Amino acid sequence: MANNECRAINETGERLAKMDEQDRPGLVVFVVMTDGEENSSREFSKADIKAMIQRQQDTYNWHFTFLGANQDAFAEAGGMGIAAAGVANFAMDKMLAAYAATGEKVSRMRQQHREGDVVSNEFTEEERGEMI
Repeated sequence: MANNECRAINETGERLAKMDEQDRPGLVVFVVMTDGEENSSREFSKADIKAMIQRQQDTYNWHFTFLGANQDAFAEAGGMGIAAAGVANFAMDKMLAAYAATGEKVSRMRQQHREGDVVSNEFTEEERGEMI
């Protein structure tokens, strides 16, 4: 995860904290998509990133999705504290499929939230298959 994503987490949290409680969204989904190229943060350590994500998940019930190409997305995401259910590998030539699958997953999550159900941040096996 690069500096930009880490700053995005912080800036989003700050923006939401400034909102009146009744105006805050009930569901926050943060999607990270990477091609595996070098994006090493010089500002945040891996431990910092993991703690940041863990705090947002545990304290504010944010949901994190990680899509990775040219790498072991599950190992990378796991190292940042992102659960495997919300992780998928994708092929670079299947980027549109990755966007579509992620959109379907987020749509399900929104419906679950609207209906008062437990929100499941999980790709289906079919969605995962479409991305590789």
